[in-house]
Amino acid sequence: MNARTFLLGIAAGFSAGYAAYRTAEAFLHSGAGPARRNAARYGAVRRALGVSGLARSLAGTAIIAHSSLGEALERNARFAPVWLRAPLFAAQAAVLDAVLDAGVDYVEEFILERRFDLSEQSFSSWVSDKIKEELLGAGITIVLTGIFAGAVRRFPWTWPAIASLGTLPLLVAANIVIPIYIMPLFNRYEAIEGPLEQRLRSLASRYGAGDAEILRMNMSKQTKKANAFVTGIGRTHRIVVGDTLIENFPIDEIEFVVAHELGHYVARDSWRMIAVGQAATMFVLFGAFAFVQVTGGKRLFSPSTPSFGVHPAH
Repeated sequence: MNARTFLLGIAAGFSAGYAAYRTAEAFLHSGAGPARRNAARYGAVRRALGVSGLARSLAGTAIIAHSSLGEALERNARFAPVWLRAPLFAAQAAVLDAVLDAGVDYVEEFILERRFDLSEQSFSSWVSDKIKEELLGAGITIVLTGIFAGAVRRFPWTWPAIASLGTLPLLVAANIVIPIYIMPLFNRYEAIEGPLEQRLRSLASRYGAGDAEILRMNMSKQTKKANAFVTGIGRTHRIVVGDTLIENFPIDEIEFVVAHELGHYVARDSWRMIAVGQAATMFVLFGAFAFVQVTGGKRLFSPSTPSFGVHPAH
């Protein structure tokens, strides 16, 4: 047994074991009543799930990239025209990921919130949101995969630089499109009027965001948690206040929460996150290219992959 096979075995075992454990937990706790609220315990559980989720995601990616499973998905896409093969591969991977993660998502996104008495969302509502989330995610992934594969075919030796140049406008566009077109698919947004709007408008003006839309969001659809946030960039800025915050806290405390969120606007945190995303993408792209050059890579991701129509000059 070589080292790669051993590591793939560990990754596969971890990924399958974690999914099985969460699925079993879903059945065991599906009828359990809510637990007492415990902010410290909830935060610890969420942090642990974040770390384990990242590890599980990396393990799943490794399995698809360097195992017979990835090769099987690639073979299934060979019947299509060259330009459609990479998107078909991504579509298959998205469906597989959604199916395998169904139990995990149910526990982590639905059961956990109810166990800590933080949600009254119905199962049907959660399923509806989940289906929309998966379809949107898969659609975006498929489109971007097609564009990326086209760049690799057209520029087999300079695609990391080309893809990096294209990342920045995509990240900026996401910060504009998501607040206006994506978020309303999951929640209802209404303009805030009256004394609260006046207070928040005055507050926003002091931060240089006086022309931002000030909206109420039916956050209670998914959670009992109270929150507010500032989203968008440029002229698309929106100050969003959850109905759970509006209905359960006095106006002074609402203003305090919004002031904190406006602090992120003043600090230009949206642009910082765009810069971090750009840097991370460049690291991954150039790192993957270097890996292929040093190791010869795997057929699935090598610049010479015939099934995806890449034929670089030597």
